[in-house]
Amino acid sequence: MRETLLVLVGWLLFGGSHLLLSHGGIRENLRRRLTPMGFNGIYALVALPAFWVLVTSYFYHRHAGPRLWDLRTSPPALHFVELIMLLSFFLMIASFAMPSPTSMDPRGRFEVRGLLRITRHPFLMGAALFGLAHCLPNGYPSDLAFFGGFTVFALAGAYHQDARKRREAAAEHQPFFEQTSVLPFAAILQGKQPLVVRDLPWVAGLLGVALALVIRWYHAKWFAIPLLG
Repeated sequence: MRETLLVLVGWLLFGGSHLLLSHGGIRENLRRRLTPMGFNGIYALVALPAFWVLVTSYFYHRHAGPRLWDLRTSPPALHFVELIMLLSFFLMIASFAMPSPTSMDPRGRFEVRGLLRITRHPFLMGAALFGLAHCLPNGYPSDLAFFGGFTVFALAGAYHQDARKRREAAAEHQPFFEQTSVLPFAAILQGKQPLVVRDLPWVAGLLGVALALVIRWYHAKWFAIPLLG
């Protein structure tokens, strides 16, 4: 129990500081005082140490607590996890090949294309899938606290960003939010968007898939040793 609580404290430090600094009033006030570049610097100075605390707290307390389930001996479950991971890395890496909704000028045009047809938060939803995929084969409380935190944090961040962008956006931009979705493929399944395959950033996405395969191949070697020795 103690080990799981330490991981949760790590998430509170990282997630809490992240959401606090990105809160509308605090964010805009700091950006005015420090300039956008100065704000980004402060953001990184706070976020990186907090994330390091989170990661190290988990790597020293992996597989702690009673095992709640074990899917590592189930080939179908592991294949499903691998498919989720491929989609996760596709979304995260491909998201760098197109503008993020958070960078869109509220006075400009919100164009629905590419990955935005799948989700308007491709990087965050990739991170959410990353966390979910790791929760399935890791049934220990400390593992669930760490990896489940990615899913919770990504979903909270997506809806938090949406709330800010909706406040900033003009009335004519509201259809962008109505015609897209946070959850991957939700807008497509609801008939709000078509899936335009040729519109996707395939080069970046396939680089993400390749990265996922490399990490999968070396996973046991790279992550069997705790951080900091």
